[in-house]
Amino acid sequence: MSKHTAPSRVNAETSDVPIARLDVQDIEQALAIREYLERNGCAVVVNRKPAVGEKYHIICGGEEFVQATIASTPQKATKLFVVLFLGNNKNIPESLQETHIKIAVVSGTTISTRDINPLFAYFFTDEDNIFYLHNSAPPMVAVKAFDKDRVSRGIGEMLSGLPHVNQTRNIHMSLLAIGIMVAPLIWYIVSLTIIASVQWYGVSALKKGNVTRAGTIAGLTTYWLGQGKGALAVIGFPVRLFGQGPLIRSEERVLSIIGDVAEAQTKVAQLVTQSNLVTPRLFVRPDEARGGEVSLAVAIEQARLALDGLTNSLGLAGAQLRLIESDGTFPFTISFVKRMTERAEVEINSALSQAGAMRNLLALYRATGGFDEKKTYLILLQNSMELRPTGGFIGSIAIMTIADGVIETPVVQDVYAIDGQLKGHVDPPGPMKELLKQEHWYLRDSNWDPDFVVSGEQAAWFYQKETGVAVDGVVAVSTPVLTELLAVTGPIDLPDYNDRITAENFFGKSLFYTKADFFPGSTQKKDFLGSLMVALLGRITSRKPGDASGLAQVASRALGSGDIQFWFGQREAQAIAEQAGWAGTLTEPLACQREDAPCTVQRVGLVEANLGVNKVNAFISRSIKARVDIDEDGAIDGTIAVVYRNTSTDDASLGSGGTYLAYLRVLVPADALIVSATMDGVEIPGKATSLSAITTPYRDADEIIGGSAAVAALAFTVPPGRGRSVMITYHQGIPMTFTDGQAAFVYTMRKQPGIVDTPMDIAIGYPAGWSTDAATETFANIREVRYNTVLDATKTFIVKFHK
Repeated sequence: MSKHTAPSRVNAETSDVPIARLDVQDIEQALAIREYLERNGCAVVVNRKPAVGEKYHIICGGEEFVQATIASTPQKATKLFVVLFLGNNKNIPESLQETHIKIAVVSGTTISTRDINPLFAYFFTDEDNIFYLHNSAPPMVAVKAFDKDRVSRGIGEMLSGLPHVNQTRNIHMSLLAIGIMVAPLIWYIVSLTIIASVQWYGVSALKKGNVTRAGTIAGLTTYWLGQGKGALAVIGFPVRLFGQGPLIRSEERVLSIIGDVAEAQTKVAQLVTQSNLVTPRLFVRPDEARGGEVSLAVAIEQARLALDGLTNSLGLAGAQLRLIESDGTFPFTISFVKRMTERAEVEINSALSQAGAMRNLLALYRATGGFDEKKTYLILLQNSMELRPTGGFIGSIAIMTIADGVIETPVVQDVYAIDGQLKGHVDPPGPMKELLKQEHWYLRDSNWDPDFVVSGEQAAWFYQKETGVAVDGVVAVSTPVLTELLAVTGPIDLPDYNDRITAENFFGKSLFYTKADFFPGSTQKKDFLGSLMVALLGRITSRKPGDASGLAQVASRALGSGDIQFWFGQREAQAIAEQAGWAGTLTEPLACQREDAPCTVQRVGLVEANLGVNKVNAFISRSIKARVDIDEDGAIDGTIAVVYRNTSTDDASLGSGGTYLAYLRVLVPADALIVSATMDGVEIPGKATSLSAITTPYRDADEIIGGSAAVAALAFTVPPGRGRSVMITYHQGIPMTFTDGQAAFVYTMRKQPGIVDTPMDIAIGYPAGWSTDAATETFANIREVRYNTVLDATKTFIVKFHK
């Protein structure tokens, strides 16, 4: 088969073309190899076993990767080659030399297109066991101007000697030749235009869960992708003759990206199909049968494999998109095309992030789904309208059991009924005793620590002491999750209440049904929240859940923002949750691990608790202004200012408005010294020593939480219709350092669960003698980097300095 008729990778594995398996440690290192194989009629499978036997197998990577891949892969390919990146190490391991496999040794970090021909010439024709490939090649020799003139004169002399009647014929023949040359270009443009159109419809179909239409569109994409490849092959031959090979390579990468995206859409369609089959079987009543042709464990494994393929395709597309941007060839230098390319990269990265979240969720489900023994989990329904450190006041709880992957319908209970069973006394945290006037500590207030690793375990402890039932884990769900789910599922009818609940009226309805004539121990709250939860689960797990993509986005956003948090007693499950960033920990993996230069980190955050026994947080808005100033010696001073606004009225008859009594903890680096704390420009006084004499505002004693954060604790009120401005300043103990004139500064602002979309402005000032690519000059001797954004998830900003 010629390279002009090479099929796309969407269906290549089921055709008769030769299969080339490519196992690579770094996708970008092997792009040139992959492009060469595809141009010469091979279907390339990257980092996975093909559906049918491969004809060629190429392993590309460092010493450890190559040895591990050879050891774990049966050598069934007709030809097995190794491309070994040794870097500065000149010695080839004896274990590799003894394999008698052809090894091409690369001393650089990448393989260029110039290296491809000698590389494959060695693979297919040379007898040596080892071939040293150097990443340097002589520059291309330009055609001399004298030669161009001589050719032009020769052609002119030939044409001038023909009769005049033949000149007209020659003109016609020239026009025909030009038409033949231009036709493939036009056909290529037409192919790309049609592909762009059908891809748009494909994405729309997947968002609506229309797998049938998505499959049809994938077939159309495959056909027009083949048309585009054929047209480009015709165009490429003369273009390369004129020394414009990079232009064709960029277009080949575009087609390869399209193929990767089409394959990714196919994987997404498989995931949607799998999800529609599995989700109705996840939630059942205890007396319902658990049928199904395939076990949930097998279905989850099939979904994991589809996710692997999806991640691989998106990763390849992203890698090639970055290469196109770095090449800077036409038309990708045009501003409009460049913006489209950057937008495509953002979309691919977003899809990769969601795919990663799905992989983590499947791994977590496999570890916690009761496949070895029945599991029991405590769900905390946190009302964010009465804000608490991990998301909201625990007004209701639910018990969920799961066995063999099947989740029984959660049983919702009023937390006051559970707390009434506590025997004995537990001292509450100081602020609860001082501001809530509460003498005992119960499950409903167990989420006092902002680190859910601590609060989750505390909630499990209280539940066990109050009920005698030990749970295997705790899941915290904050109010924003319910409102976003309602926005996706649409209105939910509750026949028991003869009412319809929507995202817009959820707050008012929940307030009415849980507070009207409510007293501790009432079942009203349990009945309303229980009915709503069961109805929501029924809608989500139905075979026509509505916007499947929307539900996935809600889950991804809720997990990323901390509005869903996990704590597990099982070490494996807890490790998965922490690695995914879903455990609500204060200490997370540092971005410094990816930086070569000396790295200084500031991780800050705000932790609020509403201790006013009302639902006023629905009326509280806030904005954050933070600033960091670094002087010439690397000393760091920081400021965090928060402006609050209470838009409620004095009417708190239903507990929905009134004064906001806030206990605010400002988290700064553990080595920082809190310099000052002010409210409306006035220094906040210390707390009175006598409990009866305590009044707000006051500043509590500074403390260290978990060894990872210093805390400035403040108590204050925001009356109805009023605003407050709270500001703290601090000095970081460890200065910033440079190595070889390089340094990195990492600033992370933690988002509190239960709070939605806080406007945030961050400025990082530095001396005039320093520089950074992200800087904007404000004054002659003052420079700063500024970020205006919304705190909808924990945000990290990295600034690299040079001096």
